[in-house]
Amino acid sequence: MGVLGRSRYVALTALLLMPPSVLAELNTQETFRFQSGFWTNLHHFLFQRAVEQPADDTTASTKLGPEEAKDWSLALAYYGEQFDGKDLLDRDMVVIKNALADTGCEPSLESTGLDGELVDALETAAPVYRAVWWAAHDRSNRSRIERLIPLIARHEGRLRVRLAEIYGTEWPDTRIETDVVFHANWAGAYTTLYPTRVTISSEDNGVPPLESLETLFHEVSHALIDKVRTAISERTRSLGKLLPRKSLWHAVLFYSTGEIVRELAPGYTPYALKHRLWERAWPDHLGVLESEWKPYLNGDREFEASIEALVDRLAVDP
Repeated sequence: MGVLGRSRYVALTALLLMPPSVLAELNTQETFRFQSGFWTNLHHFLFQRAVEQPADDTTASTKLGPEEAKDWSLALAYYGEQFDGKDLLDRDMVVIKNALADTGCEPSLESTGLDGELVDALETAAPVYRAVWWAAHDRSNRSRIERLIPLIARHEGRLRVRLAEIYGTEWPDTRIETDVVFHANWAGAYTTLYPTRVTISSEDNGVPPLESLETLFHEVSHALIDKVRTAISERTRSLGKLLPRKSLWHAVLFYSTGEIVRELAPGYTPYALKHRLWERAWPDHLGVLESEWKPYLNGDREFEASIEALVDRLAVDP
């Protein structure tokens, strides 16, 4: 532990000596293990303020005393210098995120094995974060999960069966570790693999529960999609062509999860349709998915035939 970390260790220990903020599922759902962990919330919040949306933190400055403002600025400066240009899906960022998530609300980061300067930055920022933001962020996280649990319990059986069938992959045999943070990333959620771990935001309290349900099962589907990705790549290579959008597999994932949730809740508008993701990310893909992939979802066409039809319709000459 560096000088900054040692000088604040006693105070930080007092601040954090409390049970981990793990949401009790009360055995009502078996798919996700939710956690609102102090350190992973702080990490994502610092990353947002310093890297994703860097700007003068005028809102914070009105809430902080001189010493708090100094400590917070030091942590932001470290994040800005070390992680500028980084993506949360980069391998080294995944290692950091998983280590912090596993630490939950422990009083110290000494056992994580993370870089000492990173530990110093986080432990320097921790008292400030707890004093100003943490209570509200944790409350937001808990509220989001408490609203979701009954909905997951009602629909998880069908969703798990349908998605495993669609992707030809067994559903994971343990609960998916799911870290709830006030701010996850620009998209509101992301997933890392090996092991599968979902990070989801509680920042927007206006997100309808069914949309959050779609988001959660969309994220888990990232661990199931390999057969689709491989089949798309093999068909594209066999044609000697290219796809105008390399992430056709991700379009398939968005479409499939949205349609399966719509099966459970007629009248539901899937996320990609509601937020005009098709127009922005995959122009001309929605009609092809409707005509070539939906028959597979409905059980009217085999997997291989639908993959071939999708690629054949969308592939272009090099």
